[in-house]
Amino acid sequence: MPNVYPPVAGVELKGQQPHAAPTADWAAIAAQLPNLSGERLLVLGCGDGWLCRTAVVAGALTVQGVDASSPAIMSARKMASSSRLRYRLMPESRWSIIGGQYTLILVTAVKPSNIDQLSRLPRLFRHGHGSIILCGDASSIGQLTEAIYDADRRPGSWREAEAKPLPSGAAMHVLTRSRIGSQRLHD
Repeated sequence: MPNVYPPVAGVELKGQQPHAAPTADWAAIAAQLPNLSGERLLVLGCGDGWLCRTAVVAGALTVQGVDASSPAIMSARKMASSSRLRYRLMPESRWSIIGGQYTLILVTAVKPSNIDQLSRLPRLFRHGHGSIILCGDASSIGQLTEAIYDADRRPGSWREAEAKPLPSGAAMHVLTRSRIGSQRLHD
């Protein structure tokens, strides 16, 4: 039975102006996300925060957007605010030191230069299970998937969904780590 979360302050985004997805890729990613109600979401490479704001409106408990671009983070902070939404300016080379506990992690730009940094993401899962959504070129996603499995050292706890193509030609790939007795499944 899915958890039903009571209304929590901060769902309303203050100052938000309605607008469409900034790119066809963002729209495709948003359309393929699981139910976000009650999730704790980390978005690495959040850009202007469009997906972060979309997640808050969809019922995410907390959303942390991280990007290496100062103009993108400044724009995200100006677009809307909520007690459930935070943005952080951080260079990609420092993403491995991010803290917190999340049930869903989205990486928008997997590339060869950030594979080592991103391979440690499973340590951020709340209660040891959750999903990682990887977006980027198929080769880099494959390398990162192997690096995550090697770094995690928990064979058999991962499931992979079929990679989905994005309009730009990039791919979206979902990895889910489950624990025995876990009732949470992301499909």
